[in-house]
Amino acid sequence: MTLFSTHSIPFLRRLRRKRRHKDFVYDSMLEQRNQAVRLLISLDPSENVEVIRRSSRKPYLICRIPQGDLYLLKEAKRKFALAKKYRRRLQLLNF
Repeated sequence: MTLFSTHSIPFLRRLRRKRRHKDFVYDSMLEQRNQAVRLLISLDPSENVEVIRRSSRKPYLICRIPQGDLYLLKEAKRKFALAKKYRRRLQLLNF
């Protein structure tokens, strides 16, 4: 009985490479999401958020927040966008 390794058959190499790539994309997606959540948790709740104006037509507020918190929010937004990109890539790889 002969045992085949994945290095000897090109078809099995492609399957192994695709599986490893899917694992990498999934791990990257989780890593980016975790980093974004850590950034959001690190926001300082003791800082005052000043409401500048309320919208009369739409349900949102215009607020002033400290510069450090603004930087953290922008970084978290960027990391969530990257995690969403990885999630779309993973869905394409599952077909």
